[in-house]
Amino acid sequence: MSPVALVVSEDLTKLSILKRALKDSFHLIERSDVKAALELLRNTRVDLVILDAKVKEGHSFETAEKIRAAVFVETPILLITGNIKKSFAEAALQSGITDFINEPLDKDEVEQRIAVAFKNQDRPKKISQIAQRSTARMKSSASLSKHEFLSDQAIKEIAKARKTSTIISLLMIELDEFKKIPASKSSNAHLHLKKVLEENLRKNDILIPQGPGKFILMLPRTSIRAAEIIAETIRTEVLRTSFSIPLSVSIGLISLDKAAPGSADEVFDRLLEGVKRATTEAKKTGNKIVSQ
Repeated sequence: MSPVALVVSEDLTKLSILKRALKDSFHLIERSDVKAALELLRNTRVDLVILDAKVKEGHSFETAEKIRAAVFVETPILLITGNIKKSFAEAALQSGITDFINEPLDKDEVEQRIAVAFKNQDRPKKISQIAQRSTARMKSSASLSKHEFLSDQAIKEIAKARKTSTIISLLMIELDEFKKIPASKSSNAHLHLKKVLEENLRKNDILIPQGPGKFILMLPRTSIRAAEIIAETIRTEVLRTSFSIPLSVSIGLISLDKAAPGSADEVFDRLLEGVKRATTEAKKTGNKIVSQ
């Protein structure tokens, strides 16, 4: 008998993608609202719950707590959401959510999130099969260096953005006058900047070290205006957070042209060239944000 997956969504496009991802491994039950889902769970055991945050009350932490109380403690609950703020993610996890599936939905990502959710369990054979398919894709990057792996992830995000006509913004953040920082403090200054950036990361953001005191930050599904706000937050945080010497940063900013020709690799290279030019311009006076 196939394991049972309950999907709570009224979005036909999302349901179609989820059906394709789950059809070989699960018996799928659909409900269009939370109330109907909770009624089902009173009498039916399910092995997986996928909740769309856009259904009525689906975004509610109280809803997550009710669903968690209605299923076994080991049952994964995956939340489909476009809210990737750290505070939201932490509160959702505390409410009983196991993991997140990011919007717009991608079949491969759905399979990967399910594989992660079940990786520490004694799984029925069909769940093991979906995990094996996802693990095989993820292992292809295992031999890469961390920098190469992150760059590979960035290229995949560009390919996804072009396919779905969504926007990506890229930041380059560089400590001002890094070479003038005493050698005894330069390593700590780099780590201090890294800490500020990590504290402002959202779930899907990709942080790629570029060298001492320099980072690339990819912001999927982020407009140029939203990226400017994030850049200003980072700049302000670096200025005001305590360190043994005063620090400031210059930030270059560029966004993806959806009509850009060439492969995702080529587009990534052009984005890097553009954001480097913007950063060079920002560093001429220091502690500035310049858009390319």
